[in-house]
Amino acid sequence: AGEKWMSGCVLAAAVIMNLAVTIPLVLFCLFSNVEAGYPVHSPMKPLPNAMMRIGVVVLSSIIGLCVPFFLHVVAIISAALAMPIVFLVPLAISWKVAQDHGMLRQHQRVAFDALVMVIGSLAFVVGLSESISELAKVMRDEPEKADILANFWH
Repeated sequence: AGEKWMSGCVLAAAVIMNLAVTIPLVLFCLFSNVEAGYPVHSPMKPLPNAMMRIGVVVLSSIIGLCVPFFLHVVAIISAALAMPIVFLVPLAISWKVAQDHGMLRQHQRVAFDALVMVIGSLAFVVGLSESISELAKVMRDEPEKADILANFWH
């Protein structure tokens, strides 16, 4: 039992470290894009910039705390978006580059791309169906957790 506990703590620490790096990075990209929308000669003023940054973090935290079954919803979103990003976008870029440079697609390459598409499609179907079924199961097993107002402070 002690080893399981230690491995669980290590896993929890790894997840927290991942989030501690990922969330600020994603928010930095968001903030940078908003700030880039302002002209160079008239950048965003410090007070609105600080309000935007604090407001987004607070709003994100509130949403994370208030959405019932938040991790299950994130799993569905991840399953639906990861497959196109990992499988379809690189293939589409590869095909577009080949088309722009007048390169003929060799049969082996087309077969490999088709195999990647099949694997990606299977990953999409399995991941999304598994995420949805897991959400349905937890909603069926713990319907009281869906009431965020009753369970907010518990």
